[in-house]
Amino acid sequence: ESMLKRTILYSRLINSSFGMVGPDDLTAYHRVQNGLESNGSEWVEMHRHFGRDEDKGDHFHGLLTGDLDIRTQYKAWKEYMTKDQLSQEVA
Repeated sequence: ESMLKRTILYSRLINSSFGMVGPDDLTAYHRVQNGLESNGSEWVEMHRHFGRDEDKGDHFHGLLTGDLDIRTQYKAWKEYMTKDQLSQEVA
């Protein structure tokens, strides 16, 4: 029961529109959407320090001001979203 209460409290704190995290995420989401509506580039640029990342075998290391974290998240997302499609093409 105690763990359930803590989980609910945490969920309300993090996911609430008045919580500590939600408003920042929502603001960032809206700003990205507004930016993508502009007449600027058709691409969302994530190339800061591209090619300077170090392959450490089990992980990559990049500069703190780079976009490595975003690139790896989108790479993982693409793999998750196309996994079944690739399996069907191989079969």
